[in-house]
Amino acid sequence: EWNVGIGNDSSHVLVDSTVVDGIDIEADFGAILNFSYTNSSIIGGINKTGSGSLKINNRDENSLNDLDIKDGSVIFSDYLTIGSEEQITLSSQNSMLIASNGLNLAGSVSGSGSVEIYNDMTLSGALSGSLSINLSSASNSVTLQDGYNIFDTTFNGNSSDDLLILEENGTYDAQKLGVGTTFQNFEVVQLSN
Repeated sequence: EWNVGIGNDSSHVLVDSTVVDGIDIEADFGAILNFSYTNSSIIGGINKTGSGSLKINNRDENSLNDLDIKDGSVIFSDYLTIGSEEQITLSSQNSMLIASNGLNLAGSVSGSGSVEIYNDMTLSGALSGSLSINLSSASNSVTLQDGYNIFDTTFNGNSSDDLLILEENGTYDAQKLGVGTTFQNFEVVQLSN
């Protein structure tokens, strides 16, 4: 268990470690926790509570078997790949996942919070719950690949240059795809060749 009080900063690094029964992390209002783990196994997942921020700077690939963001934000500073066996849950409307340098989602993100993405997003995995996906760079793209699933999720294009790319061959209906409802404020839709 790792608790950081109001307005404080803290860092924790795991190297060549095994954690059983998961990690419970609480960051109070204004707190920033910097966390890195390499060559480590976290059995039981990571539970993040408190309205502060957890910043994950380095991590092992395919190590997010269960990340539950109950409140506040979890920030990934590097390009974030969520592998097919990985899952993230945003348990409340006050929970946020921030991908600072883009997101490749092959696994799943579910819940009722929001995802803030800077740069581009590639989706071949699943999004479910009443999620809000906010594209926050000056120029953004969302690429839908074979196997993607979207349930009750809204994508918000927040710039004047938002691009939706469909890589699957096929015939698309704008209404069934959700242009204007699921995908809001996209300037361009690009179909596969």
